[in-house]
Amino acid sequence: MLFCSEITLPTEVGDSCDSWPSSPDGARVQAAISDGRILDALVVLQLPKESVSISSGQQIHFLFNSAHALLNQGNHQTADSCIQTALRLLADGGPAQCGLQLPEWLVLATNSLLRQDWQSCGLWLRQCHRSLQQNVAVTSNSVFQKVTGDLFAIQACACVGQGFPDAAESMFLQAAEFHDRASAHLAIARDLILLARVLVEKEQYPAAELRLIEAESRLQSVDTHDLRGGRLQRAIIQDRRVIASQHMAVAMAGWN
Repeated sequence: MLFCSEITLPTEVGDSCDSWPSSPDGARVQAAISDGRILDALVVLQLPKESVSISSGQQIHFLFNSAHALLNQGNHQTADSCIQTALRLLADGGPAQCGLQLPEWLVLATNSLLRQDWQSCGLWLRQCHRSLQQNVAVTSNSVFQKVTGDLFAIQACACVGQGFPDAAESMFLQAAEFHDRASAHLAIARDLILLARVLVEKEQYPAAELRLIEAESRLQSVDTHDLRGGRLQRAIIQDRRVIASQHMAVAMAGWN
């Protein structure tokens, strides 16, 4: 598996919404988000629809963001429930489905990726690419560059899951290139760690170690107290041990 407790997802799309209407419901949701209480915030949205003073569009946006946060926490069942609720809101007269933004499509793709539902994952990834083509006018935008990098990272992980390491290697390099344009150092470090794991599967141990060194260098550009940075640093230490162990096993087999 490419995913481990130190990294979880190959993407950071789905940042929590920080702008809610000045209503009691909006205030309750915002307070819960600020405290990291995603499940408490969701309780507000489970009230009878007519009593919730938050628009359907904002509810859908929050549900997708919550799904991403819950996937990162390993709570896949509740994350999928959030996604299904958001899709029901769309079907019940919410914003047109074509109005979903690229991050939402990426959350759908990530959810399918983690369930190893390759058919659905491919469907959402194709929608992601269509969304990119519709936004070619903002390609210089750093947010656009970062989300595009996330798309390639998810697609790379899907290639690994389906047994196409060469394609995955190419896509992780593209992900790192887009993340570099956005100066997204944490995302680049994650791309390089996952790329190193692909190289390990291909028994290219020196190349994998080089990618870990590059990832470590990127982490020096971020706050050392950042929780995500710490998780990535631990992943580098863990993977370095794996590389050393497997490299030694291959060498010993050659001696025999």
